[in-house]
Amino acid sequence: MSKASKNITNSKNIVTARIDANGNVIVGDGNNITVINLKEAAQYKHLETEIERLNTRFERTQQRIQKYPDDQELTVELLEIDEERSQKIKDLETLKQEVIKLAEDFARIPINTERLRKAKAHFENGEFAEARAVLDAGVMGQELDALLDQKETLSIKTQENQQSLSDKAIEYLILARLKATDFELPDRFEKTVEYFEQSLRAERNGENIFDYAFFLNEHNQYKEATRLYEESLQIYRNLAKNNSEAFIPNVATTLNNLAILHRAQNELAQAQGEYEESLQIYRTLAKSNPEAFLPNVATILNNLAALHHAKNELTQAQGEYEESLQIYWTLSKSNLEAFLPNVAHALNNLALLHRAKNELTQAQGEYEEALQIYRTLAKSNPEAFLPYVAGTLNNLAELHYAKNELEQTQGEYEEALQIRRNLAQSNPKAFLQNVATTLNNLAALHCAKNELEQAQREYEEALQIRRTLAKSNPEAFLSDVATTLNNLGLLHCIKKELEKAQREYEEALEIRRSLAQINPQTFLPDVAETLNNLAILHSAKNELEQAQVEYKEALQIRRTLAKSNPEAFLPDVAMTAVNMAVFFQDYKPDRQRSLELVKESIKAGIPFLEVLPRVQNYARAGINVIQKWGLDVEEFLKKMDSE
Repeated sequence: MSKASKNITNSKNIVTARIDANGNVIVGDGNNITVINLKEAAQYKHLETEIERLNTRFERTQQRIQKYPDDQELTVELLEIDEERSQKIKDLETLKQEVIKLAEDFARIPINTERLRKAKAHFENGEFAEARAVLDAGVMGQELDALLDQKETLSIKTQENQQSLSDKAIEYLILARLKATDFELPDRFEKTVEYFEQSLRAERNGENIFDYAFFLNEHNQYKEATRLYEESLQIYRNLAKNNSEAFIPNVATTLNNLAILHRAQNELAQAQGEYEESLQIYRTLAKSNPEAFLPNVATILNNLAALHHAKNELTQAQGEYEESLQIYWTLSKSNLEAFLPNVAHALNNLALLHRAKNELTQAQGEYEEALQIYRTLAKSNPEAFLPYVAGTLNNLAELHYAKNELEQTQGEYEEALQIRRNLAQSNPKAFLQNVATTLNNLAALHCAKNELEQAQREYEEALQIRRTLAKSNPEAFLSDVATTLNNLGLLHCIKKELEKAQREYEEALEIRRSLAQINPQTFLPDVAETLNNLAILHSAKNELEQAQVEYKEALQIRRTLAKSNPEAFLPDVAMTAVNMAVFFQDYKPDRQRSLELVKESIKAGIPFLEVLPRVQNYARAGINVIQKWGLDVEEFLKKMDSE
């Protein structure tokens, strides 16, 4: 379960489309309603048939794996089938979204040509190929060239010529949208781009520029999408000067989508400014039309909060999450089905934030409330909401583990793992990573309970899954590989298998350093964790100079992190400081340095003594150091308070 930003795409001119429970696309502006039976479309049926064929292959391969569990080739074949099936499922979902966008476009644009009228009729009958055929790109291209030539020879652009170019821009826009639904076309992306470019060649307007940017964004073409969104934004800003009511929602929508793009490219200051301006516009619109615009206010608040959370600006993030949650609660009173999932999502985000601030009681209440909602939703729609049940159980278990409530932790992890294993059987591509996460967490629990063989089996299964996933997607899964390697290193240290532990720590550190070079804000804490663990190991091996270097770097990283985010990182400062205090007592005796580090550890841990059992352990270790140096603990602490 994690924070997520959302696109807002349906506020342009308040035309909306949706898919109902029967698979019909319902589109309208409050006055005119059009119904399109999507399930009867040939492309929809073709994709459904392909998915069913792959489901059958998947089930047969699973049966063969049960008969021959050691045959690795069968496992690889299963993943390949699942990869192809996942792509078809993604294509089906993309088809739905493209049809929704097309339906909105047809409802919004002027239908001024016979071609558009015919294309619209075919589209509404689910005849997408026929609609594409009506919009003949060759004929349209010749007409466009002629119009542009005519435009160049005219000293003054006539209204008739401009209207014809506008119509051509619309025809190409619709053709681009239709081409995006043709999944059998090998060069679908390239052809769609070509027709968007032709639309812009005829006329650059906010509508076709925005839709082109959205399409490119969906295909991870961030830089070009950003440029187009910025152009669209400027057009809408100019239009809003003379007609604010009609075009200011477009300004807000484009700002939000630009912010999501800038966030994806780690341009956080730019993203924040765009979110804030978008939020201000939606707040104003919601005053006069709360039904239409309050959901957008909540979405932008959630996006802003996620950004502030990523920047470790936790107080700001908390206020935004809380306001977003309050709005969703209000909206759910009149439309429970639509907004209750948003309530649970907002509760989960708030809990993650309170967990990061070590406000565990508050986080627990929010997780439990979110879990109750997800369990209720999963009763009627298990496919959609069981993953969220498992995710929230996993989060709750992590929290109980931090509170040293191990039996509660184990029950939650085991239920989460069972759900995720079941989900991964039918969709390994989507859920194997979640299986690995819970296995890793369960192993840490069994390690804490000194059930080391069980822990090792779980860590090794998690590592195997994560290495497999990282082969095809290292950017997404290498950090997980490093996490499990680090944890396996801890386990082998406990078992006194130091050479194994060192190899695992060193591989984890190498991965984490490489990730921190690209994204230090996210991965420097992990670097410090592994350095701290390596220092303990090298101390045990009497390789003291190496241990001292590692402790020093780990402590410096954690001190730096704690300056900007003390709630999250002061406990880690307390850990490494007391470890170093022990080091300068037992391994390289230095009374003054040891005691100074004890003071730092105690001061860093004081705010968390009542809520984090691990900090209590650091305090006990610090007191032990004081006593071993022959000092009176009470006098030492009094003197420390007076300094």
